[in-house]
Amino acid sequence: MTKVIIVVNGKPRAGKTTLMDSLIFENIQTVSRISSITPVKEAAVCLGWGRVKTPESRAFLSKLKALSTETYDGPMRYLIKNVDEFYNNEKSKLMFVEIREADQIARFVEKMKNMDMDVQVHTMYIERIDENGDIINKVPVGNSSDDQALYANFPYDLLFKNVDMENGSSLGLSKINFKSWICKDLFPWLELNIVNPKE
Repeated sequence: MTKVIIVVNGKPRAGKTTLMDSLIFENIQTVSRISSITPVKEAAVCLGWGRVKTPESRAFLSKLKALSTETYDGPMRYLIKNVDEFYNNEKSKLMFVEIREADQIARFVEKMKNMDMDVQVHTMYIERIDENGDIINKVPVGNSSDDQALYANFPYDLLFKNVDMENGSSLGLSKINFKSWICKDLFPWLELNIVNPKE
């Protein structure tokens, strides 16, 4: 069976983690997610970061990630290590890989092309919009990683629009739409579980 890796990007608070976790929760042994920022966060904790996301801490993490990438290519090495584990795990079917920077997405995709693996690699942008179709969170966050996480900055294969209704009632529907889109429309051969699928 051909496994699938989806590189996911989007602005902060676009709903990326919520949507991905909704599918992972129903497929705990076969679906997973990793992020290129994870080893940077672990290092940041050792340096005093209290795991609270503020504009200042986001800027710190962005700078630390850039330094790690430039000096040791740490984030990419972390991703490739996890890809190897994913591919060699017989139960694994789908993995989400979160990367913010367009140049690093391109590097990851290129590295995957050069690896001898039966894996499909796709890139997805998750965009949060209001009920009128207008994009939410247009204002720059103040760090290079988050601020360049724009749909126009990379030729993504897939685009999911996470609709944010004024009354807040859309979260459950967005989860259902997302899971149905992944499981039924895009990758049905993975035979993933989905609770309350969209008819």
